Amino acid sequence: MHVPSGFCSVSVCVAAAGLSAGALIASRWLDRDDTRPRLQAPALAALTAAVFAMQMLNVPVAGGTSGHLVGGALLGILAGPFSGLIAMVSILATQAVLFADGGLDALGINVLTMGVVGVLGGWAIHRACSGATATRRGLAAGIAAALATVVAAALCAVALGLSGTVPTMTAVAAMVTTHLPIALIEGLATAVVVALVARPAAVAVRWPVAIAVLACAVAPFASSLPDGLDHTAMQLGFAGQATAYAAPFADYLVPGLPEVIAVAAAALVGAVVVALLTRYTPRSA
Repeated sequence: MHVPSGFCSVSVCVAAAGLSAGALIASRWLDRDDTRPRLQAPALAALTAAVFAMQMLNVPVAGGTSGHLVGGALLGILAGPFSGLIAMVSILATQAVLFADGGLDALGINVLTMGVVGVLGGWAIHRACSGATATRRGLAAGIAAALATVVAAALCAVALGLSGTVPTMTAVAAMVTTHLPIALIEGLATAVVVALVARPAAVAVRWPVAIAVLACAVAPFASSLPDGLDHTAMQLGFAGQATAYAAPFADYLVPGLPEVIAVAAAALVGAVVVALLTRYTPRSA
C-alpha cells in the first residue's frame, strides 16, 4: 500500500503530511490516557525491526496479487499510540529514503494510511473491544487489525480520487476489494501474537529479533506479484504515473551482490536502521 511519487497531487501530499503531523502530536495525549503496560524500549526496537522485515514478505493472495503484513495495529496495541506511531514512521521513512519504497513526497499519505489509521485506529478499536482473557484480547486485536487495513486501503483510494488520478468511488471499490484477503491475513496474524503476549511490558527482545532475522533470510523468496495498490494501478491504468528517485538500495538490493544476498542484506540494513531510530527516539511517559 506504499504510495509512490506521482500517484497523488502536491496539495493532497501536503494535506496528508499536515494531518499526519497533527496525529503524531495528538498521540502523545492519547498515550498519557492509556495506562496499560507497554513494551520496553529494547523490545519495541526489536519488534519494529521485525515489522519492517515482515513487510518485505509479500505472499500470493486472491486475484493474482500479493500482500504483506503492515503491523500497524500490532505496534499500537503492544507499544501504545505514540511509541507505536513513532515506530511506524521510522519504518515508512526508512523505506522511502533508503529503498524508494513509497515516495518521499507521499510519505505523509503513507503515514496517514498505515501509521495513523493502522496504529492509532488499531489501538483505539482494540481498546474499545478488548477484555481480560487472552482469547478476548486476541480477538479484539484481530478485528482491529483487519478493520484498520480495510480503512487504510479506502483512505488511500480517497487520496487518489482527490488528486484526480482516478475516480474516487472506482478507486475505493478496487482498493477495498483487493485488500480484503490481505486484511484477513493481517487480522489473523495480529490476533495470534496479541493472544500469546500476556504482558507487553514483559516481552523479551529475543523473539522479535528471531522473527526479524528469519524474515530477512526469507525476504529474497517473497512473491513478485503486484501488491494491492500496484494491482489497482495496473487495473485502472495509472501505474505509469509512478516515479522514484535513485535510492541507495532501490528495490531492496544492495549493489554489487548476487540478488539473493543483496535482498537479504538490504533487509538486514533496514531492520537495523529502524531499530536504532525507534530505540533512540524520545518516548512519552
